[in-house]
Amino acid sequence: MSYHKWTKEEEKMLSNAVSKYGLNWSAINKNSIPNIDPICLKNKYYAVVHNIKMRQQRKQQLQLLQLESNKSDTNIQEYDDIISRIKMIMEQ
Repeated sequence: MSYHKWTKEEEKMLSNAVSKYGLNWSAINKNSIPNIDPICLKNKYYAVVHNIKMRQQRKQQLQLLQLESNKSDTNIQEYDDIISRIKMIMEQ
């Protein structure tokens, strides 16, 4: 199995195939994307899912930061504490 550089069209094909066949990587390979190994299909799918989750987490963290910074009684120390908490979460 070798590295495969994914195109946007292949990513869209993978998304459509997962909608149609679920997580049956062999069926996706056989019926939709025969030129890419089933293990590569699975790895790409889970990498995309992971990236989506990470973006959602960062968005929630930024929203929390904005809410906290909008409080009128927020001072510099509280702001620094919020930044530290967000950095710790992002490093996990």
